[in-house]
Amino acid sequence: MEEFDISSKVILDELDMPVLITDIDTFEILFMNRACMKLNKVENYYGKTCHELLEGQSVPCSFCKNSGLFEGRTRQLEQYNVKLGKNLRCIDNIVVFSGHHAKITWILDITEQVKRETELKAILATERLVILTIQTVCGTGTIGDRLDRCLKLCGEYYDADRCYICPVSEDGTNDTHGTYEWYSPAIRSKDGLCHGADIRLIDNWMPGFKKKKALVVSDVRKIQKNKPEEYSIMTANGIGSYIVAPMYCDGRLIGLFGVDNPRRNIIGKTADLLLSLAYAAGNSIERWNNEQEILNHRDELEQVINNIPVGVSMIRVRDGKAVSKIINPLLREQYGISDLQSGDTDNIAMSRLSGYDKVNMMKKMRSLLIPGTEVSYDFHYRRNENELPRSYQMRARSVKAGDETLLFSCLMDRTQERNAEVMSAKNQKIYEVAAELGHLKIWVYDVGRHRITLSDNSAAVKDIETYGIPIILENVPDSLESFVDAEYMDEIRKMYKALDDGVASYECEYRYKSKPGIPEHYERIRCTMTYDDYGKPLLAYAVGIDITTEHQEREEYRRTVQTLMTTNPDSLGCFRINLSRNTFVSGTSRVDFTYNYLTTETADEFFERAATLITDDEIRKDYKRRFSRKALLESAKNGDTRLSVEYRSRHNEEDKPWVRAYFSLIKNPDSGDIECFTYANDITHQVLRDSIFKIISDQEYDYVALLHVKSQRFEFVHLSSNLLDKYHRSLRNPPDLFRYEDIRQFAIGSFIADEDRDIYLKESTISNIVLNLEKKKSFDINLRGHYTGHPNEFMYRKIEHYYLDDEKDTILLFQLDVTETVVMQQKEAAMIKVEAEHVKDIIDSMGMGVAVHRMPDENHVDVEFVNDRMLRIFGLKTPSSPEARRKMQNAPAVIRYTSDAFGSIHPDDAERVKKAYHDGFNSLKFSCGNYRIVQTDGNIIWVNTECTLREIRPDGHIFYSTYRVVDHEVELENSLKKQLDKEKLLRVAADSANAAKSDFLSRMSHDIRTPLNGIIGMTYLTQEMDLPEEARDNLRKIDLSSKFLLSLINEVLDMTKAESGKIELRPEPYRIQDFQAYLSSVILPLCKEKNIRFVLDVEPLTDYIPMMDSLRLNQVFFNLLSNAVKFTPEGGSVTFRLREHLTAQERLALEITVADTGIGMSEDFQKHLFEPFTQEMRDDSSEMRGTGLGLAIVKKLLDLMDCSVNVKSYLGKGTSFAITGEFDCITSQEAVSVSLNNAPSSSLPENCHVLLCEDHPLNQEIVKRLLTENNALVNIAEDGRRGLNEFATSPYGFYDIVLMDVRMPIMDGIEATRHIRRLNRDDARTVPIIAMTADAFDEDVRKCLDAGMNGHIAKPIDPESLCETVREYIMKRRT
Repeated sequence: MEEFDISSKVILDELDMPVLITDIDTFEILFMNRACMKLNKVENYYGKTCHELLEGQSVPCSFCKNSGLFEGRTRQLEQYNVKLGKNLRCIDNIVVFSGHHAKITWILDITEQVKRETELKAILATERLVILTIQTVCGTGTIGDRLDRCLKLCGEYYDADRCYICPVSEDGTNDTHGTYEWYSPAIRSKDGLCHGADIRLIDNWMPGFKKKKALVVSDVRKIQKNKPEEYSIMTANGIGSYIVAPMYCDGRLIGLFGVDNPRRNIIGKTADLLLSLAYAAGNSIERWNNEQEILNHRDELEQVINNIPVGVSMIRVRDGKAVSKIINPLLREQYGISDLQSGDTDNIAMSRLSGYDKVNMMKKMRSLLIPGTEVSYDFHYRRNENELPRSYQMRARSVKAGDETLLFSCLMDRTQERNAEVMSAKNQKIYEVAAELGHLKIWVYDVGRHRITLSDNSAAVKDIETYGIPIILENVPDSLESFVDAEYMDEIRKMYKALDDGVASYECEYRYKSKPGIPEHYERIRCTMTYDDYGKPLLAYAVGIDITTEHQEREEYRRTVQTLMTTNPDSLGCFRINLSRNTFVSGTSRVDFTYNYLTTETADEFFERAATLITDDEIRKDYKRRFSRKALLESAKNGDTRLSVEYRSRHNEEDKPWVRAYFSLIKNPDSGDIECFTYANDITHQVLRDSIFKIISDQEYDYVALLHVKSQRFEFVHLSSNLLDKYHRSLRNPPDLFRYEDIRQFAIGSFIADEDRDIYLKESTISNIVLNLEKKKSFDINLRGHYTGHPNEFMYRKIEHYYLDDEKDTILLFQLDVTETVVMQQKEAAMIKVEAEHVKDIIDSMGMGVAVHRMPDENHVDVEFVNDRMLRIFGLKTPSSPEARRKMQNAPAVIRYTSDAFGSIHPDDAERVKKAYHDGFNSLKFSCGNYRIVQTDGNIIWVNTECTLREIRPDGHIFYSTYRVVDHEVELENSLKKQLDKEKLLRVAADSANAAKSDFLSRMSHDIRTPLNGIIGMTYLTQEMDLPEEARDNLRKIDLSSKFLLSLINEVLDMTKAESGKIELRPEPYRIQDFQAYLSSVILPLCKEKNIRFVLDVEPLTDYIPMMDSLRLNQVFFNLLSNAVKFTPEGGSVTFRLREHLTAQERLALEITVADTGIGMSEDFQKHLFEPFTQEMRDDSSEMRGTGLGLAIVKKLLDLMDCSVNVKSYLGKGTSFAITGEFDCITSQEAVSVSLNNAPSSSLPENCHVLLCEDHPLNQEIVKRLLTENNALVNIAEDGRRGLNEFATSPYGFYDIVLMDVRMPIMDGIEATRHIRRLNRDDARTVPIIAMTADAFDEDVRKCLDAGMNGHIAKPIDPESLCETVREYIMKRRT
């Protein structure tokens, strides 16, 4: 059996599943984890039973039988918890808890599972009800029997008192005589409920019924206020809830379907369910009523049938046999049967049918025996021997009427229509022949049937195959939407509407719907109507003509006209001229003069006036020749429809722009006329650019040309005027187009030097030019030639090649004179060669090795050059003569290095150097560090290599590397390393000694503070008692001595902090009044005891308050003043002087002097005054001696505050300390605001709960008494484990704060804090935990905070500080 302890409770508390442990006998709750408390929404369960807290009952639950529980046996119970509104599954076991048998219950929330099961059962029950109801109302028997069974099923499903159906008309009236009802067996008398539906309520229900919605009222009390009449009627009849649904049939309200007092849940889809049942019942009632109405009105039916203007018959069939017939006179007339023969109509009619029609009719008639069947069939019938056979169509239908089947038939004479169809077939054949000859498409539109029949000629077959149009198309025009573009459907509908109305002819155009891969198709149709003998429209014959090409020409003409007439920014004007009709059509111009001048009546006049605007006489003559009306008509006839001309136009005397006039000749597809669209663009800037380009090109280029790659044609764009005339004569051949090969041969034969001809022929091929341009943006060919005409005079030329655009089918060439550049480069190359020799000599004379390295990739290094110093580094002696040095380059050691840059490196360093080169490949500069090289004689030297990237070439990265011999540096470095290692060992030893010192000081501080806490605490508490004055005096002395001892300990701590730089200043407003109070309470009593006069000379600034760390500043003053009192004889004096003034930077400057008339100090001692543990041993001082740390701490604190201190002291005369410093400050008003915000409270909050974890009984007593006197309730735990258990078992949020000692038995405070923080309850993470310990060093404080504590109070405890700290943390948590 499992036993639970505190650790088990902690684990259970962290589970998400609710767990409950109760006493088997008393049902008292022993434990409840957080999940269970959250589920049941409780905060405190102590002393309460499970049925009281969880079920809200005063007695144990009936389903909970603890007597049935046994060890090792599990019991499961499922129950609905009313208080929580949830379904729960409880799993019970027996466990041992706190030494006793108890029941542990694991609780599972199965509410959603139960809800889903309930919903599934409801859905299945609903589906079963719907199926049974439909089967019932559509079954056999009278309508009353079927509806009674339907109501019984519905009432039992809803567990209702009553279920009813009552008829209602659409005006809201009802007939209770037609009501069907079912009552529950529990309702002994039907008088308790109303009969049917109260007519007074139907009007209230009608608005919802018209929207075909059911009315659901789960509780009539909810409608008492808004519908008092309905509430009164329902309660009077014992109805507490109800559902009412309208019954509709064919959109008419025919009744109500209602349920009274349903006990099954009526929320959700109840309304939809009842509407479905009402619909099924309503259709069944309506069907029954229709059948009965047919049977009850036979005479009226017979009279109606006799007056129908077509042949009609009705036959009643029961059990497969005809019971009676009704045949109207027109049907007998159509059959050719006299009144005497009417009794045998069927046999006579059948005898006059052909064999095929007779068999077909018998087959159709037999199928009508199945109710709901409809048939239609055509047959030929000869009324007598003298007439030709007539074409009839019979339509018949059978319906169910009670236990009978009624057969209705209608006979229509189609003879005339059939004859018209035969005639139309002949006419259609004629149309088809004509259409085939004219490539037309024809079809016939049957007006009566709204049907199109296409011909099967080639034009129609093409549309059938392309667009999927069937030969016969029904439901016209709606069915045409699948083939005709939506944009034209309105026109199509309009046409067929006109044809249906009998219009004689109609014409329209339309476009077929577009299909992928098929071009647009337009068609024009013309329809002609034919009529019957009575003038009724019968058939329309339609002819379709393909107008796609015509439409495209019109659309192209429209777009062209729109484009040409749209004025672009560069256009001066645009004009439209009809050349065929010699008329001016329209025009636009941004120049008023031009528009007004050129707007004429005729085309001839327009062209005459346009010619007068041209300034150049020759161009004007050419214009009149080429651009007259007749000349333009001739150009159009020859297919030359795009013409242009450039000239300078005369707008006025000042404005004479260059223009380019364009003439576009277009044929109008509608009229066939030739139209001219002419417009002119301003090209003044372009002409100016061309002129400028010509001038620049003459200065810089021999020629500018275009090379057409595909045609291999060469076109000169510009030839420099500086070229010799013979080149102009040879190359100026309009239109300046040459075969490229001819140009190459001309260049070789005319001016290229013999030495460069082969190079030119190789590099100037089109394939080579294209290949190079694919690699880079430009390609150059450099040549020498005789460009001056003198065979012995060379000049240099460069031919530049570029692609003209992204199409890459045209290459732009420039040939320019580079003679001066080449000559200058040759001179520079010669100078560079000389300079290179000088540089090499300089490099060879350098004191370090220099090498040029080429790295084709990260892993390979080639050596291109080494200087003489490098040779000496290899251990070679370099000869003095240059020739001998060149031979030295072939020495084996040099070759070994140049062939393998890493060959001379010591094997232990080779990989490191290789890695340095690999990593530095892409760097501007890198170092290989110090490494060893093996010289030719086997000697090993240390070198340092620095590599700098010089350039990046196609064949690799070029690095300049310097080699410096560093043997001496390495030796010094090794010596320094040994020295550092030695110092490191000494530092480790010093750190170890320091750690031992810190540990000793920590233990000493703890061991002294613990008993000192008892002394100070008990002294404080005893002083509160009513004691004799002598005893009080003794207590004051004890208190003074203990605080002096505490100050000695604190000085040790402060010195430790000061040495490690861990003292932090906390500035705050420090008023002179506060300091005076401090002096009165601390220094004045010391002076009075020794009869020493204390002089306070203070002159502060009243408007400004300095921002200081008051604690540390008081510490400084206490040290200085207490020393002054200590070393001043009785009857002497101690002076404290203060002066303040505001600096230019608005900081407060302080000058403080502490002076005494004491014994003074020797000059030797003053030199060591501020050194730790330094004291002057004097016979004339009988005071208690301290640690010798006081003045050392004073110096450290003043340095931290950026203050200076000066000392003057004379033996037998006294000592003076002068302190100066600057501090930030605030105004007095600001200081008041800060003071109000930081004012401490005098006591703790009422009834705050404090958990004190402390193992020392005396400390327990002191802290408890201090806190109890300030309104706190204190619980004590003697060690960390007990403190953890106490908090873990406490109610949620019970403790406001935890005071935790650190050094405790069993479990220390650090570990206890970590466990509390890990508890699975929110208050464990938020409750303040304050360390209250004699461990007061910084590392001790840090350990506490790292463990999860919020603060630290050092022992011995200051009562006021303790209460203020506790109050601060409690109030912070509560807010």
